[in-house]
Parts: sequence; structure tokens; C-alpha cells
Amino acid sequence: MKKILLILMSLILMLAGCNTNETKKTTIKDYKSMESASITTKDEGEEKKDMYEISVNRPNIKIKDKEEFSKIINDELNAAIDANLESTEWIKETTIEEKELPEYARYSAYRSDIGNEVYTNENGLLSMNLNFYEYTGGAHGLYGSTQYNYDLVEEKQIELKDLFESSLKENGSYLDIIFNEIEKKLKEDENEYGIDSLNDYYKKGEGIIPQFFISDNKINIYFGVYEIASYADGEQIFEIPLEVVQDKLSTLGKVIYNIEE
Repeated sequence: MKKILLILMSLILMLAGCNTNETKKTTIKDYKSMESASITTKDEGEEKKDMYEISVNRPNIKIKDKEEFSKIINDELNAAIDANLESTEWIKETTIEEKELPEYARYSAYRSDIGNEVYTNENGLLSMNLNFYEYTGGAHGLYGSTQYNYDLVEEKQIELKDLFESSLKENGSYLDIIFNEIEKKLKEDENEYGIDSLNDYYKKGEGIIPQFFISDNKINIYFGVYEIASYADGEQIFEIPLEVVQDKLSTLGKVIYNIEE
């Protein structure tokens, strides 16, 4: 009988331990104690004199004791880079027959560049982008950025909603806070095109979430060229100040704005 009781007590303790682990919340201290990721880059490129130039600055991410998650990040970045490179193969095929092309039809000015920029790499957060530029002749080239944000502690990609407390995250009202702040800035700049675009494609859209990145201890909302402004106005970035979101943040959001719990 005693033996059975001991076995039952052991099982109860084991289950209690499992439940404790399942309910343990990640704290700001966990993020503060996380080592930064190691980031190196490899320059790649090729050119055919007077015909085209392709340059790539390929990043490689290493996170201490997190090899699998490091691979997930690198695979995602490499897939985006390789997809872009694949889209440039046409120029090489075109220039094979360059001698048969009239002088004015040759793509002598063609250029494709892929780079990256790291905004934040501390406190368990990695925020960076991939920049893409392509020029095929004419007045100007085409360019844009894709933003990538990672939680190195929880080992996952960060979504904009993850930065807000659960009630705002669940009902989607965190977007109202973001969009209202952006609309206020657009009105200050008298950007009617931007206000209309924001309302039509984002505020009234279903599931359309803007890109963002983390920089200077703030959430930064990013819109690419033409999304809410003209080409001449370029990419549009809106910092979300602390006073707008101070009492609305999740633990992850508090880490960004350096707020102690």
C-alpha cells in the first residue's frame, strides 16, 4: 500500500512540475539577459561589362545555443534573396544574343542590388530588413524593403499584434491605435493621398497589416514606395511614440520601449 501511495505522490509531483513549466511566462529579465545574435555578411555578385551588374550582400545569422532557430531565420532570408536573383535571370539570357540587338535595345544600364540593414540586435530582439533595387533603364529604378522581426527568446517571428496586450491583440483594436497615429501625422503633412490610401487599403481592409521594424526603442511602421505616397516621396516610416502605447503594451512591447514591469 505504501508503495502505491509513493508512486501516486511521485506522479502528482511530476504533473505539478509540468503544469508549472507550461504556465511560466517569459519576463523582461529573460529578454535582457539574452545574448545578441552574431551577424556576418557575404558579398556576392557578377557582372558582364557594359551589360549588367548584380550585387548581393547575403547575411548569416548565428544565435548562441539556438542552431535550429538560426537556420530557420537564414533559410527565410536566403529564400527571399534567391527568389529575387531568379527573377533577374532574364537579363543574362537576353545578353547572350546581344550582338543581334540594335545598340539602343541593349540593357547596358541594367543593375540589381540586394542588401540588408540591422535596426535592433539586443535584449532578445532582432529587427532587420532586406533591401531590393532594380534598374532597367528609364528615369529611375524600382526599390523596396522587406522587414523581418524575430523574438530570440521565444524563437519565433514577431507579428505586430504580439507587441500589444492580449485584449487589444485579440480584437484587433491595436491597429486603430497605430492607424490613428499615422493619420494624425499625414494630416500634419497635408498628405491627402496618404490619408485616402490609409483608409482604403488599411483601415477598411480585412487582414491588411503594414510592415514594421524596431528601432531607437520604438515601433516603426513601414510603407513601401507608392503605398501611401508618390515615388518622389519614397518609403514612408512612422515612429509610434511611447505616450501613444505606454499602457497598451505586452511584455515584448515593453522590452522594445525599455519599460520595466
